[in-house]
Amino acid sequence: MLLVDPYLDRKAFDLYVRDVEPGIQIRLLVNKFAGDLEPLIRMFEEKPGADIEVRVSNQLHDRVLFVDQQQCWVIGQSLKDAAKQKTTYIAPLGSDVVPDKLAYYEQIWNQASKV
Repeated sequence: MLLVDPYLDRKAFDLYVRDVEPGIQIRLLVNKFAGDLEPLIRMFEEKPGADIEVRVSNQLHDRVLFVDQQQCWVIGQSLKDAAKQKTTYIAPLGSDVVPDKLAYYEQIWNQASKV
């Protein structure tokens, strides 16, 4: 799983990442690394089978979720706000678009700073 959210915070981590099954690779690509995420990530890393990595890049704007490198959803607002004040969307992209979209974010991932 690759989750791209420039402003991922503790609340979004708790909602969308904390309960991911052990053995699933989780990569979080953020712009502003919320300091309160670090203890959550460290605790998550202590779970047997946990596989998580966080990188920071200022090249981000959109919110995107990739699953198994085959599925992709684009998200209208930051997951931390998830339609709190306005409606939003989580829309799947067609399988013909996913490889190009993933390649774009993999390039950003490879250039991003490790946390």
